[in-house]
Amino acid sequence: FDCKHPGPIENGRVIVVNGSTLFGGTAEYHCLPQFERVGPFLRKCLDSGMWSGEEPRCQ
Repeated sequence: FDCKHPGPIENGRVIVVNGSTLFGGTAEYHCLPQFERVGPFLRKCLDSGMWSGEEPRCQ
């Protein structure tokens, strides 16, 4: 299963750990210094081909 890259977020960046978007892979969400993250820091690639949880935002 490949979740594909989760895509960019506004005012932050997404780091796919070890570059793996496959099942079990992890994406980290980092906000720019003056922004606060609302939502999860980590999302995991599920066996459904979807990323876990909701996409966080930086505000």
